[in-house]
Amino acid sequence: MPEHYPDHLSPADYREHARARAARSPSRIGAAVEQVDDDRDGVPGRVWVCLVTDGSEFHHLDVTVPDLPDFEGVSTTAVEDAVERAAAPLPGPNRLAALLAGGLLELERDDLRAG
Repeated sequence: MPEHYPDHLSPADYREHARARAARSPSRIGAAVEQVDDDRDGVPGRVWVCLVTDGSEFHHLDVTVPDLPDFEGVSTTAVEDAVERAAAPLPGPNRLAALLAGGLLELERDDLRAG
């Protein structure tokens, strides 16, 4: 069962959260975690559904960390930060499109700790 974060915000609230993060992000991409699916029947890993934006366009992106143990706690902020850092090296004018091109962003556990 997917769990929604934080406290079931409205779609407009998620968009505003992502937009505000984009305005502060060096990559100019903002992310907002909408839900997490951590019920994978004992299979390690977790998938987050994030709303990502460049401030004008909004898209959903699945973010996964395949080797994350079930018991490891991860804050939504850590996931949002990792998505924004992953976007940073992508080409500027098409950064959002490049981030979405794979359809899924696969991260490593260490990506969630980097800062």
